[in-house]
Amino acid sequence: MEDAFPQHPDAEILLSFPGLGIQLAARILAEIGDDRSRFADARA
Repeated sequence: MEDAFPQHPDAEILLSFPGLGIQLAARILAEIGDDRSRFADARA
C-alpha cells in the first residue's frame, strides 16, 4: 500500500489533510471511494 497509494490521483489531496498519513488516507479513500460524481457538491 505504501507504494501504490501515492500513485492514486487523489493521494495528494488526502495527504494534505493534517494528521493523515498514507495508511489513514488510503482507508478514507476506500471508505468514500473516488467517484467524485457521487456527491452533488462539497457539502455532500
